[in-house]
Amino acid sequence: MNGGPVATVADTPVRTASLARGMIAGGLPTVLAAGISLAVPLIGRLYLTPDAYAVWALASTVVTMSIVLDFGAPAYVMRAIAIGGSGAKAVVRGTLASVLGSLVIGVLGALAWTVYPIRSDVSVAGAGVLLFVSAGAASAVRAVLVVVTSALLAYGSKLQRGLIVLAQALLQLGLTWLLLARGVGVTSLVIATAVSSGIALVAALLVLRRHPTGGADLPAGEFRTFATSRTMVTMVGLALTQADRWVLGIVASPDLLADYDTAVRLASIPRVVAINLALVLVADGARRAARQHGLSDLARKATRITVAAVLVSSLGSVVLMVVLSLLSAHSSLVVGSWWMFAAMLVWFGVNAATAPSTLMATGIGRPQEELRYLVPCLVATGICWGIGVVTGSTAVMIYGAGVALGLTSLWFLLVRAPRVWAAAAP
Repeated sequence: MNGGPVATVADTPVRTASLARGMIAGGLPTVLAAGISLAVPLIGRLYLTPDAYAVWALASTVVTMSIVLDFGAPAYVMRAIAIGGSGAKAVVRGTLASVLGSLVIGVLGALAWTVYPIRSDVSVAGAGVLLFVSAGAASAVRAVLVVVTSALLAYGSKLQRGLIVLAQALLQLGLTWLLLARGVGVTSLVIATAVSSGIALVAALLVLRRHPTGGADLPAGEFRTFATSRTMVTMVGLALTQADRWVLGIVASPDLLADYDTAVRLASIPRVVAINLALVLVADGARRAARQHGLSDLARKATRITVAAVLVSSLGSVVLMVVLSLLSAHSSLVVGSWWMFAAMLVWFGVNAATAPSTLMATGIGRPQEELRYLVPCLVATGICWGIGVVTGSTAVMIYGAGVALGLTSLWFLLVRAPRVWAAAAP
């Protein structure tokens, strides 16, 4: 077991085959786990009525948002370890930040729920403030797990990290299915998330103890700067990828909201694959920036590998959509839902291709670069949402927002990212 930082790119120029092997070795277990975690909420479609599933979908957004509202902690931990900083202090800072983010999301979800049924038909007996607060608390445990496993990746414990992450996802899947089958209802996901994450966290901490986590402490100001930039990116990203259900639910029927959530989750799988495959590029980008060489070559080849992975995983999403539509007892998936799903595959796929560039930018200390396309995308999406709410047009809300995401992502990939690498060159 290697006690040093993970390295997938050791030579210049970048060898595509070597890079692909490194990305797969570091990312495949996480890709599988992320795919399972993304699909876990869909199990509710097999046991819950459309009304109950709509509430389930809203509660699951708290779990999802809590994972990503981490104030940049996982990426900060990886960068700190990659440049020789104190792993122990980085993990502590990252843990505190991640837990805070999860609790904030839980509280905000609970507050939103107190007024949300007034403006929507989405409601179900048994759902309340406690459901959303509990979702935030369960997600806090999961958030700590993400921080610790990020440290394991930076230290080079790919196999152990992969097994822990995959085991947590499988345990969460099994527990959720079991609880739903026993009639526990909309709280099943919350309980399964807390229990599975807690068990996996114990295992991750045992592995982390084997690594020398000492080293020079990084300046606190660096963490604040890093956290601020990543938080801004996260907040904009959350508004684009999670708030959509809440906005759509204002004018959409529970059936449409349920179908939309199903399509989004399945169409998002390729994007999840891309992000997790490219995660190792945070450390690679940090090391190459220190040498001021090879960033453009690394980004270009990593993007090609990512696009290939996106195309393959998109086929898997289609298969899952077919299977779910055949198994669901309450399915209302019709031709219109399939058109929506197909369109989502396209614009999410384009966005997924930006993952190598945005993660490398984070590694070289420029996490704010992602805002270059996310902010314009949010403005355009907000306009589409506003028009949809006023006119009652769900099509404008869904397809308008998707086109905005695709076009802004394409601009970043083809125009902005090459400028970043050119500026970083000696």
